[in-house]
Amino acid sequence: MIPDVKTCLFCFEGDISMINASTMKNICKLKNLQNLESFALANLPEIFNVEDLSKFIKDRVNTKIQFSFNENISDEYKIQLDKLIDIVIKTELINCRLCYPGQNEVKNQILNNRYYRH
Repeated sequence: MIPDVKTCLFCFEGDISMINASTMKNICKLKNLQNLESFALANLPEIFNVEDLSKFIKDRVNTKIQFSFNENISDEYKIQLDKLIDIVIKTELINCRLCYPGQNEVKNQILNNRYYRH
């Protein structure tokens, strides 16, 4: 059990062979992160299912969440991320920031303003 974890930051660099598509699904299943205040994944590759990211965000509305993607993600993956970003903006989640190179600047600014204001 890890009830005292308040912050988690992981930057994807080098060998990421230990990470696979089920990693985020498994993180979503963790029930003992009630004290988690902030969670950030940086330089994310296109390895995680966007639905799993969405579930993680929706299940932790009181946690500051930041997903920053690397420059090698495909256009198809960017479309999926844009749909998630639209949901985050529409539902007015203030603790969530998603960013990737080349994303819509207006939407990025909305996410930044909400995330850094609180």
